Amino acid sequence: MNRTIFIIACVFTAILGGSYLLIKFNPQLQSKPWIKQIAEVYGLINMDETPENYNAVFCIFDPSGSGRVTYGVPIITVDYIKQIISAIENKGNGELWLTFVDRSALNNKVLHFTIPKTMKLLRTPIREAFQLKGEYDKKLADFKADSTRNAAKYESELHNYNEAKEKFLDECREMITKGYEQKKPYEDYSDVIGSLNAAIRSLRTIESDSTSFLSILLISDGVQDIPASDVKQELKEIPEHILLVTVNYSGSLESVVAGYSLEVDNLDRGLEKVIRVYESKNQ
Repeated sequence: MNRTIFIIACVFTAILGGSYLLIKFNPQLQSKPWIKQIAEVYGLINMDETPENYNAVFCIFDPSGSGRVTYGVPIITVDYIKQIISAIENKGNGELWLTFVDRSALNNKVLHFTIPKTMKLLRTPIREAFQLKGEYDKKLADFKADSTRNAAKYESELHNYNEAKEKFLDECREMITKGYEQKKPYEDYSDVIGSLNAAIRSLRTIESDSTSFLSILLISDGVQDIPASDVKQELKEIPEHILLVTVNYSGSLESVVAGYSLEVDNLDRGLEKVIRVYESKNQ
Protein backbone atom coordinates (compact mmCIF):
# COMPACT_ATOMS: atom_id res chain seq x y z
CA MET A 1 0.00 0.00 0.00
CA ASN A 2 2.75 2.42 1.02
CA ARG A 3 4.69 1.47 -2.12
CA THR A 4 1.64 2.31 -4.25
CA ILE A 5 1.20 5.70 -2.56
CA PHE A 6 4.90 6.43 -3.04
CA ILE A 7 4.71 5.61 -6.75
CA ILE A 8 1.61 7.77 -7.20
CA ALA A 9 3.30 10.67 -5.41
CA CYS A 10 6.39 10.38 -7.61
CA VAL A 11 4.29 10.33 -10.76
CA PHE A 12 2.28 13.36 -9.59
CA THR A 13 5.47 15.28 -8.76
CA ALA A 14 6.92 14.46 -12.18
CA ILE A 15 3.74 15.68 -13.86
CA LEU A 16 3.87 18.96 -11.91
CA GLY A 17 7.53 19.43 -12.70
CA GLY A 18 7.01 18.78 -16.39
CA SER A 19 3.99 21.06 -16.44
CA TYR A 20 6.02 23.83 -14.83
CA LEU A 21 8.71 23.65 -17.48
CA LEU A 22 6.19 23.36 -20.29
CA ILE A 23 4.19 26.39 -19.17
CA LYS A 24 7.14 28.46 -17.96
CA PHE A 25 8.91 28.40 -21.30
CA ASN A 26 5.88 28.44 -23.58
CA PRO A 27 4.28 31.93 -23.64
CA GLN A 28 1.58 30.74 -26.06
CA LEU A 29 0.34 28.29 -23.45
CA GLN A 30 0.48 30.97 -20.74
CA SER A 31 -1.94 33.13 -22.73
CA LYS A 32 -4.68 30.46 -22.74
CA PRO A 33 -7.33 31.09 -20.03
CA TRP A 34 -7.59 27.44 -18.91
CA ILE A 35 -3.80 27.18 -18.57
CA LYS A 36 -3.76 30.34 -16.44
CA GLN A 37 -6.39 28.88 -14.13
CA ILE A 38 -4.48 25.64 -13.63
CA ALA A 39 -1.19 27.48 -13.15
CA GLU A 40 -2.64 29.76 -10.49
CA VAL A 41 -4.28 26.92 -8.60
CA TYR A 42 -1.12 24.83 -8.41
CA GLY A 43 1.31 27.73 -8.18
CA LEU A 44 3.19 26.61 -11.28
CA ILE A 45 4.00 30.13 -12.48
CA ASN A 46 3.63 33.68 -11.23
CA MET A 47 0.88 35.24 -13.31
CA ASP A 48 1.88 38.77 -12.21
CA GLU A 49 5.15 38.81 -14.12
CA THR A 50 4.01 41.40 -16.69
CA PRO A 51 6.18 44.49 -16.09
CA GLU A 52 4.69 47.86 -15.27
CA ASN A 53 4.88 50.49 -17.99
CA TYR A 54 7.00 53.56 -17.30
CA ASN A 55 5.76 56.66 -19.11
CA ALA A 56 7.81 59.86 -18.88
CA VAL A 57 5.97 62.82 -20.43
CA PHE A 58 7.46 66.28 -20.85
CA CYS A 59 4.51 68.60 -21.54
CA ILE A 60 5.10 72.02 -23.12
CA PHE A 61 2.25 74.48 -23.63
CA ASP A 62 2.59 77.55 -25.83
CA PRO A 63 0.49 80.52 -24.65
CA SER A 64 2.20 83.00 -26.99
CA GLY A 65 -0.38 84.69 -29.18
CA SER A 66 -3.22 83.30 -27.07
CA GLY A 67 -4.85 86.73 -26.88
CA ARG A 68 -5.24 86.99 -30.63
CA VAL A 69 -8.42 86.14 -32.52
CA THR A 70 -6.46 83.91 -34.92
CA TYR A 71 -4.94 81.79 -32.11
CA GLY A 72 -5.27 78.16 -33.21
CA VAL A 73 -3.47 76.18 -30.49
CA PRO A 74 -5.58 74.27 -27.92
CA ILE A 75 -5.62 75.93 -24.50
CA ILE A 76 -4.91 73.63 -21.57
CA THR A 77 -6.20 73.77 -18.00
CA VAL A 78 -5.09 71.99 -14.83
CA ASP A 79 -7.76 69.36 -15.57
CA TYR A 80 -5.70 68.25 -18.56
CA ILE A 81 -2.68 67.79 -16.30
CA LYS A 82 -4.86 65.62 -14.06
CA GLN A 83 -5.77 63.52 -17.11
CA ILE A 84 -2.10 62.97 -17.95
CA ILE A 85 -1.34 61.86 -14.38
CA SER A 86 -4.32 59.49 -14.35
CA ALA A 87 -3.27 57.99 -17.68
CA ILE A 88 0.24 57.31 -16.36
CA GLU A 89 -1.19 55.86 -13.13
CA ASN A 90 -3.52 53.54 -15.03
CA LYS A 91 -0.67 52.09 -17.10
CA GLY A 92 1.97 51.79 -14.38
CA ASN A 93 4.30 54.54 -13.19
CA GLY A 94 6.38 57.38 -14.56
CA GLU A 95 7.13 61.09 -14.46
CA LEU A 96 5.56 64.29 -15.71
CA TRP A 97 7.12 67.67 -16.45
CA LEU A 98 5.32 70.91 -17.30
CA THR A 99 6.79 74.09 -18.74
CA PHE A 100 5.74 76.85 -21.12
CA VAL A 101 6.91 78.76 -24.19
CA ASP A 102 7.76 82.44 -24.09
CA ARG A 103 10.39 84.77 -25.53
CA SER A 104 13.31 82.94 -23.85
CA ALA A 105 12.17 79.48 -22.85
CA LEU A 106 15.36 77.43 -22.36
CA ASN A 107 15.67 78.31 -18.69
CA ASN A 108 11.99 78.71 -17.86
CA LYS A 109 10.65 77.12 -14.71
CA VAL A 110 9.93 73.41 -15.11
CA LEU A 111 7.53 71.62 -12.77
CA HIS A 112 8.16 67.93 -12.13
CA PHE A 113 6.10 65.15 -10.57
CA THR A 114 6.84 61.46 -10.01
CA ILE A 115 4.15 58.77 -10.25
CA PRO A 116 5.48 55.81 -8.22
CA LYS A 117 4.98 52.12 -8.82
CA THR A 118 1.79 50.70 -7.40
CA MET A 119 2.26 48.47 -4.37
CA LYS A 120 1.88 44.84 -5.35
CA LEU A 121 -0.83 42.90 -3.54
CA LEU A 122 0.44 39.96 -1.51
CA ARG A 123 -0.78 36.58 -2.68
CA THR A 124 -2.06 33.97 -0.26
CA PRO A 125 0.58 31.22 -0.07
CA ILE A 126 -0.34 27.85 -1.56
CA ARG A 127 0.35 24.71 0.43
CA GLU A 128 2.98 22.77 -1.46
CA ALA A 129 2.92 19.03 -2.01
CA PHE A 130 4.20 17.12 1.06
CA GLN A 131 4.47 20.35 3.09
CA LEU A 132 3.73 19.73 6.77
CA LYS A 133 0.62 21.40 8.13
CA GLY A 134 2.61 23.16 10.84
CA GLU A 135 5.00 24.66 8.31
CA TYR A 136 2.15 25.86 6.14
CA ASP A 137 0.27 27.34 9.14
CA LYS A 138 3.39 29.35 10.07
CA LYS A 139 3.77 30.54 6.48
CA LEU A 140 0.10 31.58 6.46
CA ALA A 141 0.46 33.44 9.78
CA ASP A 142 3.50 35.31 8.44
CA PHE A 143 1.51 36.20 5.32
CA LYS A 144 -1.31 37.69 7.42
CA ALA A 145 1.17 39.74 9.47
CA ASP A 146 2.88 40.98 6.31
CA SER A 147 -0.50 41.87 4.83
CA THR A 148 -1.31 44.05 7.84
CA ARG A 149 2.02 45.86 7.63
CA ASN A 150 1.61 46.18 3.89
CA ALA A 151 -1.83 47.76 4.26
CA ALA A 152 -0.56 50.30 6.82
CA LYS A 153 2.40 51.19 4.60
CA TYR A 154 0.11 51.54 1.57
CA GLU A 155 -2.24 53.93 3.39
CA SER A 156 0.68 56.09 4.51
CA GLU A 157 2.27 56.19 1.05
CA LEU A 158 -1.07 56.93 -0.62
CA HIS A 159 -1.68 59.85 1.76
CA ASN A 160 1.77 61.32 1.06
CA TYR A 161 1.33 60.80 -2.68
CA ASN A 162 -2.03 62.57 -2.79
CA GLU A 163 -0.63 65.51 -0.83
CA ALA A 164 2.32 65.80 -3.24
CA LYS A 165 -0.04 65.58 -6.22
CA GLU A 166 -2.27 68.37 -4.93
CA LYS A 167 0.77 70.59 -4.38
CA PHE A 168 2.00 69.88 -7.90
CA LEU A 169 -1.42 70.62 -9.41
CA ASP A 170 -1.60 73.93 -7.52
CA GLU A 171 1.78 74.89 -9.03
CA CYS A 172 0.55 73.84 -12.47
CA ARG A 173 -2.58 75.94 -12.08
CA GLU A 174 -0.50 78.97 -11.19
CA MET A 175 1.86 78.44 -14.16
CA ILE A 176 -0.99 77.95 -16.64
CA THR A 177 -2.97 80.95 -15.39
CA LYS A 178 0.08 83.21 -15.59
CA GLY A 179 1.03 81.82 -19.01
CA TYR A 180 -2.29 82.76 -20.62
CA GLU A 181 -2.40 86.27 -19.15
CA GLN A 182 -2.66 89.14 -21.62
CA LYS A 183 0.81 90.05 -22.86
CA LYS A 184 2.35 93.24 -24.13
CA PRO A 185 3.36 93.14 -27.83
CA TYR A 186 7.10 93.12 -27.08
CA GLU A 187 6.63 90.15 -24.70
CA ASP A 188 4.47 87.99 -26.96
CA TYR A 189 7.10 85.82 -28.60
CA SER A 190 7.61 82.08 -28.97
CA ASP A 191 10.94 80.36 -28.25
CA VAL A 192 9.82 76.82 -29.11
CA ILE A 193 13.39 75.64 -29.65
CA GLY A 194 14.37 76.66 -26.12
CA SER A 195 11.49 74.66 -24.63
CA LEU A 196 12.26 71.59 -26.74
CA ASN A 197 15.94 71.71 -25.79
CA ALA A 198 14.93 71.85 -22.12
CA ALA A 199 12.73 68.77 -22.64
CA ILE A 200 15.50 66.85 -24.40
CA ARG A 201 17.92 67.76 -21.62
CA SER A 202 15.60 66.31 -18.96
CA LEU A 203 14.59 63.16 -20.83
CA ARG A 204 18.20 62.30 -21.69
CA THR A 205 18.79 61.64 -17.98
CA ILE A 206 16.39 58.68 -18.02
CA GLU A 207 17.57 55.18 -18.86
CA SER A 208 15.29 53.60 -21.43
CA ASP A 209 14.37 49.96 -21.92
CA SER A 210 11.55 47.95 -23.48
CA THR A 211 9.06 49.02 -20.79
CA SER A 212 10.07 52.71 -20.71
CA PHE A 213 8.32 55.21 -22.94
CA LEU A 214 9.66 58.77 -23.19
CA SER A 215 7.59 61.48 -24.87
CA ILE A 216 7.46 65.21 -25.49
CA LEU A 217 3.93 66.59 -25.72
CA LEU A 218 4.26 69.96 -27.51
CA ILE A 219 1.02 71.94 -27.44
CA SER A 220 2.02 74.55 -30.00
CA ASP A 221 2.13 75.35 -33.71
CA GLY A 222 5.89 74.80 -33.44
CA VAL A 223 6.80 78.16 -34.95
CA GLN A 224 9.96 79.83 -33.62
CA ASP A 225 9.11 83.53 -33.30
CA ILE A 226 11.66 85.66 -31.46
CA PRO A 227 13.11 89.14 -32.19
CA ALA A 228 16.08 89.30 -34.55
CA SER A 229 18.13 90.82 -31.75
CA ASP A 230 17.77 87.73 -29.52
CA VAL A 231 20.39 84.99 -29.42
CA LYS A 232 19.59 82.27 -31.96
CA GLN A 233 19.53 78.63 -30.83
CA GLU A 234 19.78 75.36 -32.69
CA LEU A 235 17.37 72.56 -31.94
CA LYS A 236 19.19 69.68 -30.30
CA GLU A 237 18.88 66.27 -31.93
CA ILE A 238 15.92 64.37 -30.52
CA PRO A 239 16.94 60.76 -29.74
CA GLU A 240 15.00 58.09 -31.61
CA HIS A 241 13.56 56.60 -28.42
CA ILE A 242 11.84 59.91 -27.54
CA LEU A 243 8.46 60.37 -29.22
CA LEU A 244 7.53 63.94 -30.12
CA VAL A 245 3.81 64.68 -30.43
CA THR A 246 2.61 68.14 -31.51
CA VAL A 247 -0.96 69.25 -30.73
CA ASN A 248 -2.26 71.96 -33.03
CA TYR A 249 -5.57 72.52 -34.80
CA SER A 250 -3.80 73.17 -38.10
CA GLY A 251 -0.28 72.15 -39.10
CA SER A 252 2.32 74.75 -39.97
CA LEU A 253 5.07 74.38 -42.58
CA GLU A 254 7.12 76.84 -40.52
CA SER A 255 7.17 74.53 -37.51
CA VAL A 256 10.68 73.75 -36.30
CA VAL A 257 9.65 70.10 -35.93
CA ALA A 258 7.79 69.71 -39.23
CA GLY A 259 8.46 66.31 -40.73
CA TYR A 260 9.63 64.49 -37.62
CA SER A 261 6.84 65.16 -35.17
CA LEU A 262 3.61 63.20 -34.90
CA GLU A 263 0.96 65.90 -35.38
CA VAL A 264 -2.55 65.59 -33.94
CA ASP A 265 -5.39 68.08 -33.84
CA ASN A 266 -6.70 67.82 -30.27
CA LEU A 267 -5.55 67.31 -26.69
CA ASP A 268 -7.24 63.96 -26.12
CA ARG A 269 -5.59 62.41 -29.16
CA GLY A 270 -2.25 63.83 -28.06
CA LEU A 271 -2.62 62.12 -24.69
CA GLU A 272 -3.51 58.83 -26.36
CA LYS A 273 -0.29 58.95 -28.38
CA VAL A 274 2.16 59.72 -25.58
CA ILE A 275 0.89 57.09 -23.10
CA ARG A 276 2.07 53.70 -24.29
CA VAL A 277 2.17 50.12 -22.99
CA TYR A 278 4.63 47.28 -23.24
CA GLU A 279 3.63 44.55 -25.67
CA SER A 280 5.44 41.25 -25.47
CA LYS A 281 6.80 39.94 -28.77
CA ASN A 282 5.35 36.57 -27.78
CA GLN A 283 1.78 37.85 -27.76
